[in-house]
Amino acid sequence: MAARVRCRWSRLLSRRGDARGLGGAGVDPDGCTAELQVRHSTSLKELVPTVATSNGGVGWISQKVDGFTECPTCAGPLRVTGESRSADSGGGVVGSTVCIDRIGAELLAMQLAAEPGRNVLCSPVGVAALLSILQPGSEFGLTPEVRESLRRFEPDLAALRDFTPLDPPDAPLLHLADHLMLIDGAEPRPEWLAAVADQTTISRAPLTEAKPRLDAWAALHTGHLITETTVTVDEQTRIVLQNALLFAARWARQLTPVSDDAPFHRADGTTGTANYMGCTTDLRFARGDGWRAVRLNYRADGLACDLILPRRRISPAELPADTWAAATAAVTVAEPRPVQLRVPSLDLTSGPVDLQPLLERLGVPLDRDHIMPGLPEIRSAQQVRVMVTEQGTIAAALTEQWMCSSFPETDPVEFTLDHPFVLRVIDIPTGTALIEAAILDPAS
Repeated sequence: MAARVRCRWSRLLSRRGDARGLGGAGVDPDGCTAELQVRHSTSLKELVPTVATSNGGVGWISQKVDGFTECPTCAGPLRVTGESRSADSGGGVVGSTVCIDRIGAELLAMQLAAEPGRNVLCSPVGVAALLSILQPGSEFGLTPEVRESLRRFEPDLAALRDFTPLDPPDAPLLHLADHLMLIDGAEPRPEWLAAVADQTTISRAPLTEAKPRLDAWAALHTGHLITETTVTVDEQTRIVLQNALLFAARWARQLTPVSDDAPFHRADGTTGTANYMGCTTDLRFARGDGWRAVRLNYRADGLACDLILPRRRISPAELPADTWAAATAAVTVAEPRPVQLRVPSLDLTSGPVDLQPLLERLGVPLDRDHIMPGLPEIRSAQQVRVMVTEQGTIAAALTEQWMCSSFPETDPVEFTLDHPFVLRVIDIPTGTALIEAAILDPAS
């Protein structure tokens, strides 16, 4: 559900936006022109990051739909004046994106807490796609609207087979695929199979062939960036679900090398090195509480990479988990301004990340009786690879769950990412986070 919110109090006269309070300096009591589009989670019953449609105010709304909060433009109270069309009654694009943002925030926070100082990679959309099949109708799954939007850069099978990860293709590529393997005659409940049949490819395999087939599927659908499944197949393994994401796109403007082996300041106070590339051009630039962000566009409309830099040399874990989604919301409506960008080149791989703690934190039911009786042992994991070069970005993710019968200012803004930062690859029309990474040390 989306709600339209309007400031009912005052119109800001000051171009600097420093008016505060009711009737303060620079405020015209005739009425503020700020009108903001805010997203509403039907499950949480809260409003989340706002997008201004008028004079540029951006804020974070946390009141109930029928409540009041402060206008980010003039500090006057806001009220809901009506609802705009949502994609569907179940939340559509907005509901799906809000939940995907939460998945990403939880995954980054969970990994940063477990391994401080290590780079963290995740694919929020990969988890959401998997949950769409595991729990049809789940609030954390992908809605049909988001799935349809993500298909607009879908490659054909020949392009997928010919993909080479060393160089992004001229046309952007965004591939999302699902695979359900039934092993040694496993027979899920017919009603569950019918519910997911249009979302996934279904295959059957004897135990002896399951692992090679899972590896081959993973390699093909991740552009050979990930070539081996995390799944340990044994005589107890009955059902395997795989989701693959492959993303490749060139920058709208190619970056150029800037410096090799230049300092990168780690969160613990030590200094490493990184190879920097960059450009000086107009980019969307935003700032918030403890962070600054820029948006680097790809050649295709509707795809971008948001680079979010804490103001201090700290770990991203020290900022609130919702910072990254809030930064994307802010930079989406920010005006372009000259930026002197310096960003490290990256080639990062995550080991398999156990997703079971994430599912527990999200409150996702772990019982799989609706899929097939007698599956007490469940495991979930995700692998991610991210490459950021002068030409563009190439990334892949493999998200899997397997079920067993038992377990075994006017001047350019200087924006040099020389200390830990967060990277988000975004599908702009839906706001869907495809890939997220917390970079603690580009050289590791």
